[in-house]
Parts: sequence; structure tokens; C-alpha cells
Amino acid sequence: MVDKVVESEINSKDRIAWGAAIVVAGLEYLVLLFSSYPLIYRVLGLVLVFILM
Repeated sequence: MVDKVVESEINSKDRIAWGAAIVVAGLEYLVLLFSSYPLIYRVLGLVLVFILM
């Protein structure tokens, strides 16, 4: 029982991570469209924050 609970928690965290990755990828795409390079570094910083979480 406990193993299944832990697995479902991990799966929900994976979904949140994927959702965050998709949002960040969309932001990066928009930033590239406007070609303001400093913003790209801020977005990469957000990516690192999500990875560390």
C-alpha cells in the first residue's frame, strides 16, 4: 500500500515538472521571437529553480 502511495506522489510531481517545462519552453520561444537575450538567461534561471525543486 505504501509503495503505491509513494509512486502516485512521484507521478504527480513528474506531471508538475512536465507542465513547468512546457511553460518555460513556451516562454523561451517567445523570448527568442523578441530576441532579447538577457531574458533568456532569466528563463534559464527559472529552469534551474524548477530542476532544484
